[in-house]
Amino acid sequence: MIEAGARGRPAGLFLLAALAGSGATAADWPQWRGPRADGTSPEAAVTEWGPDRSRLWTVEVPGEGHSSPIVSGSSVFLTSALGDGRERALVRLDARTGRVLWSEVVVRSEDRESLHPENNYASSTPATDGRAVYTSFYANGRAHLAATAFDGRRLWEASPVRYRAEHGYHHDPLLLDGLLVLSFDQLDEAAVVGIDAGTGKTRWTVPLGTESCSNAAPLPVEAGGRRLVVTVGNDVTRGIDPATGRVVWRTRGPTDYVVASPAFGAGVLFVNGGYPDRRSLGLRVDLAGDVTGSAVLWESRQGTTYVPSPVYHDGHFYAVADGGVATCWEAKTGRVRWQDRLPGRFRASLVLAGGHLYATNDQGTTVVFRADPGSLQEVARNDLSEPVYATPAVAGGRVYVRTRSRLHALGAR
Repeated sequence: MIEAGARGRPAGLFLLAALAGSGATAADWPQWRGPRADGTSPEAAVTEWGPDRSRLWTVEVPGEGHSSPIVSGSSVFLTSALGDGRERALVRLDARTGRVLWSEVVVRSEDRESLHPENNYASSTPATDGRAVYTSFYANGRAHLAATAFDGRRLWEASPVRYRAEHGYHHDPLLLDGLLVLSFDQLDEAAVVGIDAGTGKTRWTVPLGTESCSNAAPLPVEAGGRRLVVTVGNDVTRGIDPATGRVVWRTRGPTDYVVASPAFGAGVLFVNGGYPDRRSLGLRVDLAGDVTGSAVLWESRQGTTYVPSPVYHDGHFYAVADGGVATCWEAKTGRVRWQDRLPGRFRASLVLAGGHLYATNDQGTTVVFRADPGSLQEVARNDLSEPVYATPAVAGGRVYVRTRSRLHALGAR
């Protein structure tokens, strides 16, 4: 074991296992990047929308936030910062009509964390198991986690670590088999923590270095018959046993500051560097110990993303970089199959549904193209004409897009 602490199965089987452990259904989008936490949906969704087409409803959202929507049954949840930003709230909407059912302040922070100009006081996407909604905010010098029932009642609150960062707070909880896993790569009590979703108690902690800040969400992977949670940041990638918090393996890379979440497929973990080194790595995950030097299968300097996260589909990784360059890599070799340019700048991550990739730029234009290793084949270009930083959610054949002040439900009537 390198650091102390107190997904080989087919994707379809992993999905069923994850859903069984969370109380979610296949039509839900229950956390950051969906049911598998990897940006993919098991369903197809609408591909074209506009002012008079496929727009089911549009509602004004209380407050402001860059967090993405999540969907559970007939409910949509968002986090928002209200007023001057000190009040951090959870909002529940009716998925059928868009009506705001309630907006509850989860925590009030007496101070406001320093922010990057493009960050926000409500950037972390919540998670749900169909029974409670789990939120992650900064408040009063600490990370603040809470569980809220669907009727708005607070079930528990926890503040597991002191927190300090340069560009604000953004740490999405991964919900896995009754456990919340968060990676706090930051400048104070840096740690990966496993939190009991039923009680808010800390089950285990993996201490991290405090030299830099990263915001990559944990990713569950299965290889060699074992399930691991992968975290990336501060120039280290590690695989953690979620049952015990034991670090099974670790390796250097990809760089100090990492924002994009990893992707996994064909037995390969795909991580993207942010700053100061822009590079992508394909890593083995079926190892043990300190595997620096033996984990890297390939390295690429083409198409590396900083903020937007990649996806895996049918033997290939796909990503759209911050500046709009879309890239397809062969998963096992890292060979670039194609590159093409999409319009605008991107902060939202790719989403895959029904063999289509959805890439939403900062101006609210979503380009839908086929997940095809032969070339970028555009299917539709849809313009909401509103600023977008949040990643869309896909559930029940619909696409939910959060803009600066509104939430849109897009789908067939």
